[in-house]
Amino acid sequence: MADTEAVAGAVRTTTRAAAVLCQGIVVGVTNPKSTVSFIAVLPQFVDPAGGPVPLQMLVLGCVFVLAPLTVGTAVALVTGSARDRFVRSPDRLATATGPGGALMIPLAVILLLLALLPGAH
Repeated sequence: MADTEAVAGAVRTTTRAAAVLCQGIVVGVTNPKSTVSFIAVLPQFVDPAGGPVPLQMLVLGCVFVLAPLTVGTAVALVTGSARDRFVRSPDRLATATGPGGALMIPLAVILLLLALLPGAH
């Protein structure tokens, strides 16, 4: 019985992860900022004398997509494994919560001071 519940939980987790991934892809593809970035940035790097323009745009577009995908994936893997380590140990979680909260105070003060400086807007 416990094995069945564990499998069902794993299936729900996998299904949820797949749904989140699909949602992220849809949001990324339909985001107008992506289209504006492609239109505004990529043509500057295309050289008509350097070969077929559509091929250059395709290659640049792939780089434009793969670079942040690679970085985002690496960040997700590192933070996910760090989160798993903290969740497994309540002591670690408690140890990180205090300093994490304490770091928010000077950050808030810095942001406040920056907002109060003339010409900072």
